[in-house]
Amino acid sequence: MILFINTLLLFIFLHRLLTFSHAPSAKINLIRGIKGVVILMVVTVWLMPLHLPLFLNGSVLLFTAWIGFSYSVRVALNELTFLKLPPSLKKNQYHVHLSTAIYPFTRDTYQELELLSELLPKYSGQSLILTSPLLNKHGSFFNIEQLKPLPVSIEASYHSYWRSPLEFLVLFYYKHIKRETILMHSDLSRQCRLLLTLRS
Repeated sequence: MILFINTLLLFIFLHRLLTFSHAPSAKINLIRGIKGVVILMVVTVWLMPLHLPLFLNGSVLLFTAWIGFSYSVRVALNELTFLKLPPSLKKNQYHVHLSTAIYPFTRDTYQELELLSELLPKYSGQSLILTSPLLNKHGSFFNIEQLKPLPVSIEASYHSYWRSPLEFLVLFYYKHIKRETILMHSDLSRQCRLLLTLRS
């Protein structure tokens, strides 16, 4: 019973910590590091009385460290509806994700990208990274021409799924389990990546 209560409290704590949003800031990676260490310490304390095998303890702690440092920070920007901004490990850089994984790229999403390019200097940002299999259409980048009027330089490349495994699993679920039509012809193993850097 005590283990159940402790586990429940742990998950409530982790859920609250992982879903707490922060305003864009140049110190966002420092915040991420602090939260990652706190999460790792809490899980370590929770594991101690369980006396699990060493390899199992190590696996749990490695997974916790990955989640803590990779997903502990959510950037809140009230101007965004269709896009969200997970921070990058690089300073002054943000990833751009669709708020809903299977939402198509529309005029609204491109307008928010334009808004982001205008807001970025306000938050000491210099570049945005947009990665999605939905950017790929018939082997080429889809609607990239709509971004060219923006005050950014555009670098297009491809991104392997192993570099963002959690996002890949989410898309895999939508494509193969929920059978979402929008993903049926998308190659999840070869996602398109756009690096948008503000022109100086």
